[in-house]
Amino acid sequence: MTCDVTGYDPGIIERSALCLAPSKRASFKSACQSGDTHTIEAAVKQFFSTWTNSLMGDDLQRLEDLSRLPDICSHIKTICIEDDSKNYDPWNVSEPPQADSTNLWPRNDQGIVDAELPGVMSLKRMLLEQRLKPTTIKIQDYCISDANSLVFPDTLGHHHIGAIQPVTTLARNIVENTDLVITSIILKKTDIDLSPNSWLFLPHTEQVAICNPDVREMVLELSPQAQGKDVGFAQLHTARMSSGIDPWWLEQISNHAVMLQELELLGPSSLEAAVSTPCAFTQLKQLGLSHLSVRAETIISIIAGCKDQLATITLRSITLINESTWSTLLSILGADCTNLTSFQVVLPREESNTSTSGKVINFFGMKNDALAEEERDRLKIDERGPAENRRCNRVYYDGPNAAKVLTCLATYAA
Repeated sequence: MTCDVTGYDPGIIERSALCLAPSKRASFKSACQSGDTHTIEAAVKQFFSTWTNSLMGDDLQRLEDLSRLPDICSHIKTICIEDDSKNYDPWNVSEPPQADSTNLWPRNDQGIVDAELPGVMSLKRMLLEQRLKPTTIKIQDYCISDANSLVFPDTLGHHHIGAIQPVTTLARNIVENTDLVITSIILKKTDIDLSPNSWLFLPHTEQVAICNPDVREMVLELSPQAQGKDVGFAQLHTARMSSGIDPWWLEQISNHAVMLQELELLGPSSLEAAVSTPCAFTQLKQLGLSHLSVRAETIISIIAGCKDQLATITLRSITLINESTWSTLLSILGADCTNLTSFQVVLPREESNTSTSGKVINFFGMKNDALAEEERDRLKIDERGPAENRRCNRVYYDGPNAAKVLTCLATYAA
């Protein structure tokens, strides 16, 4: 049964109310009582524009029912995929709920979420059939700290901080082979403020320390208008990903993201194996790499097709491996990326047989007077440490001659 959006049938209101959590049904129906189209429209947007679901049990069934109401589910713009772990964290609550009143993802002894949740296939089917056409999908993995799990030992003792890759694997299982058109990918750590309802604020006979959770969130921005056209990652323009990324994402991005303009990677250990040679990037303007051990050749491969487009490059805590040198890398970047307008080189290292952390690279002698007078105010060289162990390994530049300054910097890398 469908209806015109200019006049909601009472039966649709009743059926859509049943898709909501029981605690929200009365409020929704009350907001729709006037029968005024604009009022009902506002209520539908308020209650349905962001839809949170665990893909389990009653949650999944309500999503399935909702997807059969096109005039209601068309208002769903954001789908949030998460379980109810936060309700068991003393960081948030003073006591846990009854286990059978919530939906908790199955996890192994290491806290790893089962990425093959049955509800994933149901959601994929809804997306493939375009019953759901969200603009954003968020997948969140909430990991309770070991210290906190001891507070409620009979509930979630198996949640461990550090299980950060499952959120990206779960995201892959949701979007793979669904013809979704992804325009932005953000993988980030989310801070959760201490709740005023926290167990910490209860009176205790002894002091007990609890910790904030490790919450990883993957946010996918989509283009519903292009959904079903099988363009995959071809319209991706932004990718910012922290450690724990499933290598599949890196492979798809490096092979297919021809329109990518911003790439930021923090610590994916699989970068060397996942990046294709050369990458598909032709429009990349901003590149940021942090906390990586990587060959200089891999960095050169990333920018091979966009040398004339690249405007900003940040290399932070990068250890070059396989006999790669910073002198060579910076020299090539300076020669090839002639339109650079800014760069940062922070805490560079090279692989070393004498140190597990690598050889520290310094840029001693690269003073402002090594540049033309008009460039000196644009260059910042941060020197730290005592006189006997002076470090000059943080260099920042913002200006039109970044490529020339990089070439100059290369001669001082030692």
